[in-house]
Amino acid sequence: MKPQFLPLFLLVPFTLFATDFQGAKVVSYFGYDDSIELKNDHCRVVITPSFGGKVMHYSRNGENILMVDESEEGWLYNPEQGNRTFNSGGRFDLGPQGIFPNIRLHTVGQWKGYVIDDRKALLVSQTDPATGLQLHREFTLAKDSSRLRIYETMINNGDQTLEFNYWCRTFAKGHGIVIVPLSKPSFYTRGYAFMSPEGLIYHKPVRDPHVWEKDGYVIIDEEPKLKKMGFDSNIGWMAYLMQSNDLFVKEYPVFTDRPYIDLASGTASVYYSNNFHGHELVELEPMGPKEVLNPGERGFFWEEWSLLEYPFPEDPKTLQPSAVYEHIKSSGLRIIEPTID
Repeated sequence: MKPQFLPLFLLVPFTLFATDFQGAKVVSYFGYDDSIELKNDHCRVVITPSFGGKVMHYSRNGENILMVDESEEGWLYNPEQGNRTFNSGGRFDLGPQGIFPNIRLHTVGQWKGYVIDDRKALLVSQTDPATGLQLHREFTLAKDSSRLRIYETMINNGDQTLEFNYWCRTFAKGHGIVIVPLSKPSFYTRGYAFMSPEGLIYHKPVRDPHVWEKDGYVIIDEEPKLKKMGFDSNIGWMAYLMQSNDLFVKEYPVFTDRPYIDLASGTASVYYSNNFHGHELVELEPMGPKEVLNPGERGFFWEEWSLLEYPFPEDPKTLQPSAVYEHIKSSGLRIIEPTID
């Protein structure tokens, strides 16, 4: 049985509409007057409740590292019309892909947003009438760094058991270098797998010149032939080095005692494309384990994002992932080394 709690917005009734918190305020951004800005001397975050409850801006020096489709400015979901859009930025999803019903109410629908503390916001989704699922997301920006904690609560308000998993789909600007630490044992022959556009999974893929391994890490330095890759590493972090000298680090929990139900993605996935609906991007996707929520139960998952400065190499093949790891560790992040011999 999962722990039971009152909804957070019932626990903090006097702070929902307060406006005197430091580093957190409602702003107009990208055509949405209910956007919430979290800010300190090191970082700026902008969240858009009205467009899927997602992160639309994340920067350490003013330059947004997220890939945002400018044509989506001010876009609103109309479930009666079933309108479609790309849904760019730092979005979130539910998996396995194509299985959980009616996810658009949560992924692109309108949420309620609240400033609840210094550099902290709470977003509350609608309850899906078809499944009874409701999501809460807390975003907390550290006082003195770029560290952004994203904590999601998944609540079954319905009368049926739900089975699904958390799936984050952050679109970052393209042509960077992905770094993923590997671990053993692995379900995959080399610690990762490719997925073809037809849905075939290659556990022992043909080597690609843009995907290589060094010192227990896998590196993706440009678009591979098969763009989607899955990892079952239990290390719990990935990094993405951008040409703007921004090192985007994602940390997330891995539950070795729980099943992961997306075999193509495992605990994390990367999609690297130079032409995805006309966009150059890299999709960084931590995955959660299987959630089985009976009526009234709730599940939890979280990520922590950080932005560090690190020089982008003239030749990506000269990148030393162990040096990147040491740089991340020296910044104060408690990340783990790979466990490949």
